[in-house]
Amino acid sequence: VQGSMTFLIAMKSPSLSLLTACTLGPLALVIVFYIYYYYGDGDHLDVVVVGAIMSFYIMRHFCTTHQQTKALGSCAEHTQEASVDPESQPLLNDEATQRGRNIVVAGYVWSMLLASAVALYVVTLVLVARAEVQECIWQVVLATTFCGSMHLALSSQNQFLGKSAIIVFVCILPFATTDRMPFPMQPLGCPSPVNYFMMVHSLVCAAALSFSPSISIQLVKEPYQGWNPSRDGRVCFYFEAVPLLCAVLSIVYLSCCWKWSQAGTGQHDVLSDAVYHITWSLMRPCYAVCFALYLFAMHAECCGAAPVLSGFGFFFFAVLCPLTDTSMSHAHNTICIDGELQPLPGLYKDNTLGASSHHVERACFYFSMILFTLNGVHHGNWIDSCGNRKVERVVLGGMLCVFSALALNRFLVQNLELFTTNFTCWAISNYFLGYFTIIFTEIFA
Repeated sequence: VQGSMTFLIAMKSPSLSLLTACTLGPLALVIVFYIYYYYGDGDHLDVVVVGAIMSFYIMRHFCTTHQQTKALGSCAEHTQEASVDPESQPLLNDEATQRGRNIVVAGYVWSMLLASAVALYVVTLVLVARAEVQECIWQVVLATTFCGSMHLALSSQNQFLGKSAIIVFVCILPFATTDRMPFPMQPLGCPSPVNYFMMVHSLVCAAALSFSPSISIQLVKEPYQGWNPSRDGRVCFYFEAVPLLCAVLSIVYLSCCWKWSQAGTGQHDVLSDAVYHITWSLMRPCYAVCFALYLFAMHAECCGAAPVLSGFGFFFFAVLCPLTDTSMSHAHNTICIDGELQPLPGLYKDNTLGASSHHVERACFYFSMILFTLNGVHHGNWIDSCGNRKVERVVLGGMLCVFSALALNRFLVQNLELFTTNFTCWAISNYFLGYFTIIFTEIFA
């Protein structure tokens, strides 16, 4: 359910937005990666431009929606509809069904993807491919295993076995993630016994998925307040839960970074390192799903950039995210060298590939905030039944502050060399404002 939109576990045909996301999204990702690799972060110009463009977009929306409009008819009509017994209402009315976006996913599709990903990873091990290639392919294995496990949990007639697939995956995921502050007791070797266990789990899921029924997914408006489609054998999942979870996890990992900075204790410890590592192992699949859902939610006519941004973020978190290296985690990160996990060689400033991936990762976080804004505006999530836009103005006002502060901060950092050592100011203006706005909106708006 999204904003009162309902995400049911139900593209009528391959859409232009999907084609755009699968082609222009990865292409843009490669181009941006190339630019960051050879030219650095553009002296923060990229972030300033993003903040300025989104600030202009929100201001323009404020101007064009100054006059209140009625989106769902009169207040009296809506109140009368809401007072009707929910059990007597149809599960989906015709209008909601027509507006909904539908996609049917067959179990054998995930089965083939899982088997192919595991096979490709084994090939990289046999050919002794570069460590970076192995890490990216391993991330593909983790991403497809997560999706396959979710499919099993939703489609399996045996609820215990279906839920066990996703529970096992979540439990071993932090141990199967070998970067971003790995555990001190992280199993040795690459691949480690945990990697082999995860591959076995993936192949078992692939075998089960080959006999699993298809599931259909539908994103529709909630027909009335209190709608509970689960009574008809459907699973209702609120769309807002995913960006909300991503925002919470992002705040947790940034809080760990704050602790390590001079504004905090300035030191690492086992607890904060473990929390950081677990958070990051969960963030990657969550953000990949988040970008995929934004693509699913927004039609191509919403905004030409939306499918590109969705594909950009999805392919990064599903494939390239293990390449990322940061100044705070560099000394604790590992890489596979001669079959063993070894500390990253050299200094952070010498790891051009890791720094480039870090800049791309940063862009993906900002893109998630942009898609949150575009999605809410496009679907009218913050407009009440009477066409009142007060809540929308509050939310967009918050996002206007977010993007304005982002652009201003980056401009001041580059041109006036302010805030360069103040982590608290940097974190608030670059991330916390945006994430807390998303959390407030998804919970209360």
